[in-house]
Amino acid sequence: MADEKPAKFTTITDAGVQLIDQLAAKSNTITAFRAVASSAPHWNDSLDDIRAMTDIDSVEQTGQYMGNFNQGTTTETVQIDFNQQELKASYELATVGLFATDGNNKEILYAVECLQESQAMTPSPEHDVNTHNIKIVVGNTSQVTAEFSDADVVSQAAFQANLAAYTKTVDLPKLIADNIPKDIAFTDKPNTFSEQQTFSAGAVDGKGNAYITKDEVPNPDLTGLQPKGDYATHADVNSSLAAYTKTELLNQTLKLLDTTTDVDAKLAKKVTDNGDGTEQLSGKKIQPFNAIPTVIAAGTNIDSLQTTGNYFIEGVTGVTNLPGNGTTWTNILVLRGDSSNGSQLAINSNTGAMSVRGWSSDTKYTAWFALATSNDVNAAKQAAITQADNDTNTKLANYVGINPSTSQVTNHTVKFNDGQLIVNTQPVVTLAGAADPDEATAKTKSSDGLLHYTIES
Repeated sequence: MADEKPAKFTTITDAGVQLIDQLAAKSNTITAFRAVASSAPHWNDSLDDIRAMTDIDSVEQTGQYMGNFNQGTTTETVQIDFNQQELKASYELATVGLFATDGNNKEILYAVECLQESQAMTPSPEHDVNTHNIKIVVGNTSQVTAEFSDADVVSQAAFQANLAAYTKTVDLPKLIADNIPKDIAFTDKPNTFSEQQTFSAGAVDGKGNAYITKDEVPNPDLTGLQPKGDYATHADVNSSLAAYTKTELLNQTLKLLDTTTDVDAKLAKKVTDNGDGTEQLSGKKIQPFNAIPTVIAAGTNIDSLQTTGNYFIEGVTGVTNLPGNGTTWTNILVLRGDSSNGSQLAINSNTGAMSVRGWSSDTKYTAWFALATSNDVNAAKQAAITQADNDTNTKLANYVGINPSTSQVTNHTVKFNDGQLIVNTQPVVTLAGAADPDEATAKTKSSDGLLHYTIES
């Protein structure tokens, strides 16, 4: 049963136009047609887009070429039938693609028929067909040699007559059952063999293991085995088991199992992932130090960080209560002691400088204390030594020495360098009339045997 024709138009493709020119020049032929049905609509496509098509998308069914007839010397009408009886599922027919095979056995998309309203194609138990008569230009109808042949077609009556010699599928089981020999062996049922059977390849079980015959079974050596009465029989085992109640067996089994109290005690000691970067350990929420640090937002007051964890100031500004060596790139490690006390360690990620402070009663913070590095200690030590050298040299500059045996004033160039005393002695002048330098005033005496006097200008 054919559907009503909707509004439609047919467009020759660019490849089809080239073949038309060859047909008009009698340099090529059309030897066969083929058509397909598509659910893809092309009604609203531009003619240029349709002419440029080389294939049909969303193909749902292949049509049957039923022949063609001339309409003048340059046009043909090609009949294509789409058999709904062969359909497995329904679809909407929106486009028909007509393919042509030329004399060189090359197939091209020759024409495209576009439907304004798609046709519903549904499976049909009857011999329903959807017929499309596609009118095309061929340039020269004499060059179209494709034709429909009914040489191998039979009538429906003849076809049914031929089928009468065959058994229907529904009748086949009964036909087989009625004609099976009574002495046939079944593989899925017990069989009784009235005669001896010989298996030339040997008998095997379901796993392929070979059976052994009686003459192949070895006689066992029972020497040394206990008499039969020494072994427990099934009755002996059952009698022994009767001495035990099911409750006693159950209690023995239960002793091997953990109680709910045991399980709860074990679970209480486990570490639980809270799913937010923290863990629950012994009922307390903690942040593991190998976790990704929490990034501190701009304007954060460091006093507010009292939860144990790893925090990082990532280039933001406005963070308050940082130590003096803190910058906008600083790690903050928080260690909480109890419910109201703890410590904070700040590490400058650019310089490595570290400071530490503590808090109590949640709000009482100590000052930040900078932690000295080995470089800081060495620099302070050197500065102290240099200052001591300078102070000593200033005092020694006011002293000269007199040798009591020669009455000579000895000029001592004395100075300290890196904590070591350096003395350079040169004779300068002999003091006349100084018979006994010990009588001089403001004298000092050192281990070098010289008397040292203070010279006042």
